[in-house]
Amino acid sequence: MVVGSPFNFKVTSPTDASKVRVSGAGLQSGLLATFQSEMLIETRGAGPGRLTFRVRGPKGLSKFGI
Repeated sequence: MVVGSPFNFKVTSPTDASKVRVSGAGLQSGLLATFQSEMLIETRGAGPGRLTFRVRGPKGLSKFGI
């Protein structure tokens, strides 16, 4: 809060993407026609924000389910 200011706003910590960790069997290679796997994306300590990610295969971006 700025003393004397008519505006209220929330100040948050900056986002730190280096704190995001990804693990699991889903990080390995597989045949896309039959490949099913899982991965864990841990964002603890990364700060506020929206999580986005892409899955890229040998032919470019792949469709996936969450």
